[in-house]
Amino acid sequence: MGLFLFDTETKKSQLITNPLIKSGYRIQTIVRDTQNENWLWLCSNKGLILFDEAKEQFLNIYDINQSEKQFLPTDNIQHLYQDEEGIYWLATVDGVIRWNRVKNEYRQLTVANGLPDNVVYAMYPDDYGNLWMSSDYGIIRMDKTTFAIKNYLLDDGIGQKEFNRISHFSYRNENGMQRLFFGGLGGVTAFYPKDFQTDKQEIKPTLAILKYQQFDGDQKSIVDHTTILNYNNVDNNQYRYQIKINGKLSDWITQQSRFIQVGQLPFGTHQLIITGNTLNNISAKNDLTIDIIIRRPFYLTWWFMLIVMATIAGSIFYYFNNKNSRLKAKQIELEGLVKERTEKIETDKAIIEQQAEELKKVDATKSRFFANISHELRTPITLIQGPIQSALNSQGLNNRNFTLLTKAK
Repeated sequence: MGLFLFDTETKKSQLITNPLIKSGYRIQTIVRDTQNENWLWLCSNKGLILFDEAKEQFLNIYDINQSEKQFLPTDNIQHLYQDEEGIYWLATVDGVIRWNRVKNEYRQLTVANGLPDNVVYAMYPDDYGNLWMSSDYGIIRMDKTTFAIKNYLLDDGIGQKEFNRISHFSYRNENGMQRLFFGGLGGVTAFYPKDFQTDKQEIKPTLAILKYQQFDGDQKSIVDHTTILNYNNVDNNQYRYQIKINGKLSDWITQQSRFIQVGQLPFGTHQLIITGNTLNNISAKNDLTIDIIIRRPFYLTWWFMLIVMATIAGSIFYYFNNKNSRLKAKQIELEGLVKERTEKIETDKAIIEQQAEELKKVDATKSRFFANISHELRTPITLIQGPIQSALNSQGLNNRNFTLLTKAK
């Protein structure tokens, strides 16, 4: 990737490779520096590239990825114009940039500053201190000193609202009269800048609220309908608003819609600040400041909190009171059961003692019974043993009788 130099005499071309960018960039336009005729500025989609024609060398690249003196707040540059003071005016997809390369200063103008669109394709000066630009939203005229902007659309006679990035040209006839050409899909729009110097300064319009609606809590939003009281191209007016929440200002929000919707705000008192300007960047002569009061949701009101606290306290009291009642009932039930079991134990003890006493009596009776039986048996046996012994002592017994008497003894 690089730059082809074509020699008109030899009809030969030479490719000079660009070491600053390896690939993926596209050169939109090439503009020669007015203070150094050897310098060529290459406007590309990867930044602004400086090329020295005499040295056949790429010198620098300026884009959003560089630092300090090579920094620019964008990397997609469509066209540039260098004025007599050496100031560079850059047409980019991020608005217009006024760049003082020597002092390393820049000022970026976008929709927030009054441009009808941030995509600007070309930039040409006229003889009256203005810059003329083609864009994605008509043709723009901007005063170089005051930055006052006027936008021209279809109703003003241009061929189309959206223009082409490389179709533009400035031409002067033999009398020095300048004519500008801007092309797009709908053809070419050509005009003489001098014909537009009789435009009257418009009166600053008044900003007013035409309708206001507050939705219910289910919507969770507040809608404010406002408009600038300028009945010429009212839909092309621009509005900016910010919200002061708890003393802190939000960022400005720019839009063309006349309907401003604000939602999801915390409860409290806030301020909605609205300003605007017409299609030609004429600011409204007044700003609007609207107090927005967001009421606390019912669940954060003191009475609801009191009800909740009372409900919680009542629930806690009921819980513990009910628990104590159940514990007392259980205690009474246990005491009755213990008493019943104690009485049963005492009854069983008396029965056991009675049975023990009866066992003692039975044992005594048994002892007496066996003692009597023993006595009754011992007396006859004693009486029997005497005769048996006498028989054994006699001499007339045979062996069989002797044996029997011996066993009986």
